[in-house]
Amino acid sequence: MSEFSTPGVTFGQLKRLIEVAEAGGTRDDDVVIIARDSEGNSFSPLATWNNDAIYRAASSHAGELEYWDEDDVMDRGPDREAWEEWYLRAQEEGGFRCLVLWPTN
Repeated sequence: MSEFSTPGVTFGQLKRLIEVAEAGGTRDDDVVIIARDSEGNSFSPLATWNNDAIYRAASSHAGELEYWDEDDVMDRGPDREAWEEWYLRAQEEGGFRCLVLWPTN
């Protein structure tokens, strides 16, 4: 495993945050905005997401992403067993399965 604990907010914590936001009056048509950095220097609307990624922490605040090889999926079709093997290998090497949120710009 990585020398760094699971970084950031987990998906379960995000779901609870959404529940709190809904209870506080957030509506389904409210736009999701992402801060570019922790200091709030710029902001961008959420554009898309990806949940077939592994995050490898390089430090407590930065790292790299590894994606499931889309070419393999196109050649072989969705292969859940191969994906699980890839994920377990990455996890053993210190990676974390993650949900990636992409800003518009």
